[in-house]
Formats: sequence, structure tokens, C-alpha cells
Amino acid sequence: MKLPIVYPFITHKPPEAYVFSILGAYPQTQSWLISNYINMYINENGKGDFWGKDFFYQNCPWLFENHIPREIIKASIHDFVSFCCLCLDKEYYLSFMVNEKYIQAYDCNIDKDHNILVFGYEESEHLFHIADFFSHGKYQFATCSYKELTNAFYSDLIDHTDYFEAIRLIRLKKIDYVFEKMEIREHLEEQLASTNLFVKYKRVPYEENLLLDENGKGYYMSENMLRSQYHFGLKYYEKLIEIYANQFSFDIRPIHLLYDRMCLMKRRVCILEETRWMQHNEALNEVIENSISLVQTIRNYILKHRISHTRNPSADIVIDGLEKSFKYDKTICEMLLDGLDFNNQ
Repeated sequence: MKLPIVYPFITHKPPEAYVFSILGAYPQTQSWLISNYINMYINENGKGDFWGKDFFYQNCPWLFENHIPREIIKASIHDFVSFCCLCLDKEYYLSFMVNEKYIQAYDCNIDKDHNILVFGYEESEHLFHIADFFSHGKYQFATCSYKELTNAFYSDLIDHTDYFEAIRLIRLKKIDYVFEKMEIREHLEEQLASTNLFVKYKRVPYEENLLLDENGKGYYMSENMLRSQYHFGLKYYEKLIEIYANQFSFDIRPIHLLYDRMCLMKRRVCILEETRWMQHNEALNEVIENSISLVQTIRNYILKHRISHTRNPSADIVIDGLEKSFKYDKTICEMLLDGLDFNNQ
């Protein structure tokens, strides 16, 4: 049996890819998707992400998420396979950390933890259906044997209690969701104003808020630290340009985020036009296409130099592309605000 799943529209990182894999299989969830994942942020170290008021699964009204500490599972569940199959039979997707070395699909020969999504099983073949960024870092669907998943679960390297320590059970809620058109407007205005949303809403995802000092002791970030360490909205480009101008190597993940965000923007506009929340705007669609093409060119340029190992990418070329991308982003947000029909009920 397999729970409904599709290839995700966004593959920036596992939790978001899993959300889109699940929700993409249910058309009724699309109105929520297009009113979220508008805002982005980057920190001082160059780590970028989409913003949400809560952690990925709790942030979505369509998903019920519960979690069980893996230490409880290890101490009380003597048949891990049966536990997973029971959860799947009850329509729960499972996400938890595994040791990649024990699952062939990862093509990994060292001990390395990563969070996986389990969405089905084949009892006759003793196989689980799984999703993750397997070989070459590409998001894929695959299968693994019962034994592989069991060994990978019990051989994890986790030695502390935090977000990654839990087994997460995720199930679609049966709700009547009301599309909040004003939410899109608010998020677009926040993007243009570079509003620090961690500070505005005084809610920070667990994995961002909890840091470790030099002794490995956890502490929480103050509001002043959040203001200085995180850059939201259009300031994302400013900070990324600063980082790329002053470092020897290029982390491509912030570019992946820009690409995913623009692809989602294209889908957002398409749905808004189809549902008559806005009239078709050829100029807006052209700007979005140009933005996607530009970010894809930047990404391919960095990847080309990374693969060839010939020389490092030119910072000037990358920065020039990001400055153009900034202008596209600003224009798209402004055109969307002008084009959305907020009086249409």
C-alpha cells in the first residue's frame, strides 16, 4: 500500500519537500500553499529558508503532526516494521532520522544521519516506499527492505535530544479551509519591507532559536540577536551579495531557495488567475519567467564550476545576476499587489 504522494514543487530541503509531496496529492490544499512560502530569510552564515510562524508541519492547517521520542520507540517497540506498517495503515506518513549507510538508495558508505519520509509498504516483498535526497542529492522516491530501514533506524548517530530526535507522524486533516486572500497581501508587503518576521510575530522555529555555545549548552536568541542575525525579504539579496563578495567558495543552497520560490510564484499566479482572484497579466507572467530563467542561469553557472573543479565562479557575474534578481522580485511583488482583487469574495 502507498499513501498519496507526488513529486514536490519545492525541494529546498527535506521537511518542505515532504510537505509539498503530501499536500500536492490533495488538490483542496492548493489555496493554502499559494498564500504561504512567500517570505524568505537568510542568516549571517548564509543559511536561507522559507519563513513560517511555526515549524513546517505545525504551520500547515491541513496536516496533523504528532511525534514520539525515538528513545521511547527503541525501549518499548520490539517490532519496528510492524509499528511502521500500522502507522501507514492508519494513514500516517512517517519522518525520522536514519543512518544513510544502511539504505542502498543513498549510495553512502559512511555513517551519516538524514531524515527520511516513509509513505508506504509492500508486505509481499518486505519493502518500504521512501522519499529523500538520495544519490547525487536529488529528491527521489525509492524502496528499501524492511531490514534496511530497521538497521538504519537503530544505527543512528543522534546523541542528544532535539528536533531530530523524534519520529514524526503526519496525517492529512479533514477540514473546511477558508482561503485568506488578505494573507497574501500581508506577506507581499512584508517581503517588500524586509520585515523581520521572527521579531514581528515573536515566534521562531525551534531549530533556529536553539543554539549551542562552545560548551555544547543550549541557549535561546534574544530579540536583538534575531534582529542582527536574520535578514528577511528583499534584504535576503543584499546579505547574499555581501556573503558571496567576501568568501572563496559559493554555497549554492541559497540560490536553490530563490529558484524554488520563483517557481512557486509562477504557480501562485497561475492559480490566482484560474480562480479569478486576479485577471491574466501577461507582463507579470513575463517578469516571472525572466526571473526563473535568470536564477536558473546563476545556479547552473555555479554548478558548472563546482563540477568541473577548474576555477571558482566569478563573484562579479553571480552578484550581477543577484542584483537583477532583486529588481525582478520587487517588481513581481508590486505587480501582484496591484493586480490582486481584494474585493472579490
